Amino acid sequence: MLDNILNIIKEQTSEVIKGSSEIQEDKKEGAIKVFSESIGDTFKEKLSGGEAKEMMNMLSGKSKSDGNPIMDVLKNKIIGGLSSKLGMQESSAGSIVSSLLPMIISKVIGKTSASGFDFSKLAGSLGSNLKDKAGDLAGSAADSGKSVLNKVFGG
Repeated sequence: MLDNILNIIKEQTSEVIKGSSEIQEDKKEGAIKVFSESIGDTFKEKLSGGEAKEMMNMLSGKSKSDGNPIMDVLKNKIIGGLSSKLGMQESSAGSIVSSLLPMIISKVIGKTSASGFDFSKLAGSLGSNLKDKAGDLAGSAADSGKSVLNKVFGG
């Protein structure tokens, strides 16, 4: 399910950038990679970092992308990527990102809505994955505690 949303992000990013006159032809493939990886990586980071609801609300159109702190994170990542990987000036990269990122997010929202993408299922699967990870951590902590006690008390 996560792969589906990542594919939608890449597909919509590619469509917007290929149709843009703001990016030189020889830099479009690199820009597609920077945009789609930055958006995808941020999506995964937010999902695993407990901000799943905010990210999913943005990508499903339930919350505005304007003024959203996640958009600021995305803008900074993409500007940095365009500057470091494609050699763009930060001011030019910033202008491009400010113009294209809202279009990309809007297209992702449109595509996920049109395809009936169910963010609640994604959240549910992530929730069970997080529960499993928490259980694993608790088990590891308990085992470590037993080990320490055994060493201290000779058990």
